[in-house]
Amino acid sequence: MKTKALIVYIALGIAFAAVSLWVFLSNGKNAKAIRTKYRLGGAMIAAWAILSAANCQGPGLFGGVECYDPIPPQNDVYVEAKELNASTLKCGDVISVMVLSPTYAEYEVTITTKEEEPELLQSQSYVHNVEELGDGKVITYEITIVETEYKGPVDVKVYGIDAQKNKIFVGESTMTLH
Repeated sequence: MKTKALIVYIALGIAFAAVSLWVFLSNGKNAKAIRTKYRLGGAMIAAWAILSAANCQGPGLFGGVECYDPIPPQNDVYVEAKELNASTLKCGDVISVMVLSPTYAEYEVTITTKEEEPELLQSQSYVHNVEELGDGKVITYEITIVETEYKGPVDVKVYGIDAQKNKIFVGESTMTLH
């Protein structure tokens, strides 16, 4: 589709240039040449708009992708300690991360310090089959906290990874590490 759109637009551009030369050589006195030039200009604008709106890989009227794909629904994320009695976490404890109605095929869970300049303590990625995703489904991750010198509040953040490998923030929880 992208090649066809480009060929159509190039053909209209060449025709517009030829008619513009015709108008120039007639010193702007040929009404038929001027009318044809306006029609070709309108056709070029219409083709640009139609191709931009109908073609996701097209040039885009405003410089970007112009498709109207719906935004994936917000994933509900719950983070809790595996042992519900634990008042604080320590190294070796297990954190359970649940994603309700997952929409991404890949997720990343990070644990960072809760400071002005957060430090990454731990990161783990998970990849799923398409069958595991969708409404009403729940994906659960278990993360064992690695050995660290840091003691204090930590952020457990969950990111969805899209097809272009962009990280989209999905949810977070704050816990205390002792």
